[in-house]
Amino acid sequence: MFGVADYAPRPPALKTIIQLLKLKLPTVPSLASLPSSDTAPTRYIVVERVGGTETAQGYISEPSFAFQCYAPDTGAAEDLCELLLSILKSAQFTKVGNVQLRYFTPTSLPANFPDPRVPGKRRWQFSGTFTLN
Repeated sequence: MFGVADYAPRPPALKTIIQLLKLKLPTVPSLASLPSSDTAPTRYIVVERVGGTETAQGYISEPSFAFQCYAPDTGAAEDLCELLLSILKSAQFTKVGNVQLRYFTPTSLPANFPDPRVPGKRRWQFSGTFTLN
């Protein structure tokens, strides 16, 4: 009789990407949510997992992320976004802990995207998918 195998959990995608950014960009805080306005640093990155897919019966995941870069002015936010994009593309085919990073596929390029919840900061953002196993 055929059965379904016991599947291991997928790699911790959000935790892995934030760990990668802390290693590659230690001077800019990388967070999973907005900091409080009274403790917010000058520049920071917020990473949100926004879905994704899986292949090979769950052994390979393809989580999608929104990467949001905050800075005091639009030029600095754009620069941070472009730097972040280059770091993600350069991290392809490396490991973070026990997680193998495979392909990074941008699904949108950096664009100005004001955030009314954060006065005094400009936000630029882009999205992408990282294949992990």
